Amino acid sequence: MTNNTSTVNQKHGPNWTAILGWAVAILCIAGIFWMQKQKNELEETIQTVNTENVVLKSEKNTAESQLASNSEMLNILRSKDFQTFTLIGNQAVAPQAFSKIYWNKKEKLAYVDVFGLPAPPLDKVYQVWSLKKDSFLPTNAGLIPEVDKAKSELYQLDNFPEPEILCITLENKGGSKSPSMSQIYVMDPM
Repeated sequence: MTNNTSTVNQKHGPNWTAILGWAVAILCIAGIFWMQKQKNELEETIQTVNTENVVLKSEKNTAESQLASNSEMLNILRSKDFQTFTLIGNQAVAPQAFSKIYWNKKEKLAYVDVFGLPAPPLDKVYQVWSLKKDSFLPTNAGLIPEVDKAKSELYQLDNFPEPEILCITLENKGGSKSPSMSQIYVMDPM
């Protein structure tokens, strides 16, 4: 009888193998969920880093382009082939305004630096003029289509006439056949 009692006691005791099996299964499932969460977080981080890399590459390309443009401008400014004209503000219209024109006689082109000019209204453009000293007869030297104050661009004007007196006026979009004398923003002080 003693055998029966010990057999019954063994059957009613905890089944440690089953409990251990269930515990391991629960830990494995929890581990799978944790690893899935970690994987998702890593994928989000990778996506964020990839997006940041695209933005940084774009900014790098923009910076390289700006550097090349600035180097080209610097070469123009340093070149002995260019003569520099400094235009000062018209006291009646824009006393603080100024501009510089870099003219190459041999190539008949000029670069106009409009950094010192105020941004024009949307329906207006700046127009560059060359005036004859003796008659003040104007010659249209070109239009500055848009002035972007955020950029430090030089605007190239081809077929630039030989300058005697230079001025820049504010004209309606499309330009004018003759300068609006009341809208002279900057002029060569002669």
